[in-house]
Amino acid sequence: MGNEINKVAIIGMGPSGIAAAIYLKRSNISPICFEENEIGGKLNIIHEIENYPGFIGDGKDLAVKFTEQVKHFEIDIRKESVRSISKNDDGNFDLKTDKSAYRFQAVIIAAGIRNKPFKVPGSDAYFENGLSRCAECDAPFHKNKPVAVIGNTSEALKDTEYLSSICNPVYLINPNETFQASEKEMTSLHSLKNVMVFSSSEIVASSGARRLEHLVIKNKVSGEEKTLDVEGLFIFLGSTPMSEFLGYMDVLDEKGQIKVDEHMRTPVEGLFAVGDVRNAVLRQVITAVSDGGVGAVSCRAYLHDKEQK
Repeated sequence: MGNEINKVAIIGMGPSGIAAAIYLKRSNISPICFEENEIGGKLNIIHEIENYPGFIGDGKDLAVKFTEQVKHFEIDIRKESVRSISKNDDGNFDLKTDKSAYRFQAVIIAAGIRNKPFKVPGSDAYFENGLSRCAECDAPFHKNKPVAVIGNTSEALKDTEYLSSICNPVYLINPNETFQASEKEMTSLHSLKNVMVFSSSEIVASSGARRLEHLVIKNKVSGEEKTLDVEGLFIFLGSTPMSEFLGYMDVLDEKGQIKVDEHMRTPVEGLFAVGDVRNAVLRQVITAVSDGGVGAVSCRAYLHDKEQK
């Protein structure tokens, strides 16, 4: 590790990290950004976007636009995987990647979340079109159409309730016998007349021409199979914020999300978190971009105050 102390590191170049980098660069602060995958993050695997103002189309096309803007500002992006971050007694941060080691005055974490892997049998035939992990994003594409949900947590039930207000019917597939939800949430679920629940069930096959059209589910107890005609499947089997590199820093809540205030500041001075990795109420492209702007401005203020001391 050299003696050079850089100003800001940004970990992750999805929408929130990109926004943070642009705001900092336009403030004459040149961040060093780390992204081991494609610029744009999960935008690259989203088929349709219509709730980001000024843009309607494929997520990958929006990622291309973001990438062009990053190149316009000549933002320094390094294809490296961050392995650890620690704060020193001098108030600076040591950051280690799979290729090198750095020291920074401040760090913005925009690493996003990692969805629990789940492969729908047969989905390669229709290129996974019709599969989603975001009800808020994709429910309107299936207005008054049949969809299915797989999951058994409180979050899955909340999204099922939301889907039931737009789609019809909604088939809720519970891989387990019971739900990990409160009595109040279960009562609310049972009151939904257009929701059919299949517990102790798994998806054993799916088919479709250009997108999902049929799901075959199997009851794990009886062995009975049933075909559901649907045009969408919402997968809510859990996700994990990508924050393993934080080590023993006490900045996570009970769900593993990074705790921040309204200024995107974590409990550790000089450490900021934006986008899906933080304790967010809503995880959308538009909120991620907003987070990035707020985090960058807060980081800039932190660096200014540090220089004045």
